[in-house]
Amino acid sequence: MSDGPRFSGDEIRSATYYVLKERGLWPDWQTFETGRAQITKWGEDHLTDLRKSLGNSVWRDGVRAMRMPVASADLVRVLGTGKLLTEFTLAPLGVSDRSLARVARLGALSNLIVALYDHCFDNSPDGHRVIVRSMLRVGQLPRANRFIRRFIGPADQRLMVGLVHLYYKELERLAQHHPAGRSVVRITRRAIIRMYEAEVLTAPSGKPVPEAVLRRKSALPFVVMGLPGWLAATASPELFRTHLMWLYRLGAYFGRVDDIVDIESDRHSGACNGFDLWLERRGARQSPGAAAEEIASQAEHVLGMWRKMADSSGIADHSISNALGIVTCSWFGGIGWRPSPLHVA
Repeated sequence: MSDGPRFSGDEIRSATYYVLKERGLWPDWQTFETGRAQITKWGEDHLTDLRKSLGNSVWRDGVRAMRMPVASADLVRVLGTGKLLTEFTLAPLGVSDRSLARVARLGALSNLIVALYDHCFDNSPDGHRVIVRSMLRVGQLPRANRFIRRFIGPADQRLMVGLVHLYYKELERLAQHHPAGRSVVRITRRAIIRMYEAEVLTAPSGKPVPEAVLRRKSALPFVVMGLPGWLAATASPELFRTHLMWLYRLGAYFGRVDDIVDIESDRHSGACNGFDLWLERRGARQSPGAAAEEIASQAEHVLGMWRKMADSSGIADHSISNALGIVTCSWFGGIGWRPSPLHVA
């Protein structure tokens, strides 16, 4: 780290909270609680289905091997939030109600796979092994179902093999009857590989991690979440590039939120933190308030692009329209979270 500013987590979180609230980017109590209730219901339903699909023993043993804290509640939240965010990303694409549920559940599944891999990667010296690069091709294997049933390996890896296979199986199914299906699947698979490679590059090694790699690690899960929407889209193909760029920016914004939430733990463990690198590049001119203004401007830009692409007036679900604020608030700790009294503006 250079001689640039080094704010405490409380300083930057407090400043960001007040700026987001001032700009109308922080949800009110009712909006958040309504969204949270939907997230919980969606997550519980999807979790039940996944257990049935994979088998209770594969699920139970795999989660236990991953040593997930408060496992069911965490996984429900990850799945439900994934569905909320995926529906948010699909709003500009004109996806029919019939297809919306399938695409949204696929996005929720991708969010779960990323979250489980991150957990294992961050909390175990050999956690990276739960997904090896060859597993990302499992959906292309002939007789993949038989491969999954006969797969012999640690319980956590067996669970991840099953989840990855379920993801690719549904992705291929969605692509079958869409004229651009093969192209969208190819781009999605490429994004998955790049996301995996970015994660691997952030493994502790004593070497600095380029800011671009950290940004890619944050952004690509959202690209993967939203891209399959084009397998059921009625929007003009001319929107594709704009939507893809927007997905990347959405992920970069939430990556910044994640950085400021995790800043103490990253500093303690020696992990690279994108926000610290961002500050270092800007030097001593930056202050907590100025940094918070930039983060809020990111959020405004992302939301502004979404409103241009989507007819938000036609979106009946209030939680989808407010997904950016609901998820940001949840990342900070929920609607009851408040800045430390020492850093009240």
